[in-house]
Amino acid sequence: MPKVDETLLARAKAMRQNPTPTEAAIWSVLRAKRFESVKFARQVVIAPYIADFVARSRKLIVRLTATPTLCASARTHVAQRGLNIRGIA
Repeated sequence: MPKVDETLLARAKAMRQNPTPTEAAIWSVLRAKRFESVKFARQVVIAPYIADFVARSRKLIVRLTATPTLCASARTHVAQRGLNIRGIA
């Protein structure tokens, strides 16, 4: 298994310790198998990305965005391709 980037790990940890209000609200619903009895993790490193929430058993990644982004469909395609290559999606 490849070694995970220490910088990304540190960033993910910092993000878990200081969630946005939206992340905190969603996490309160997803944590401890409260949603459909599915185990979720938050701020998971999937290099080169940090996924907001991941349900590995369902191969589900939830990404939150603060504002609409330009070329969102292109970015989604690139991210999806990267995840497919890693066998996640």
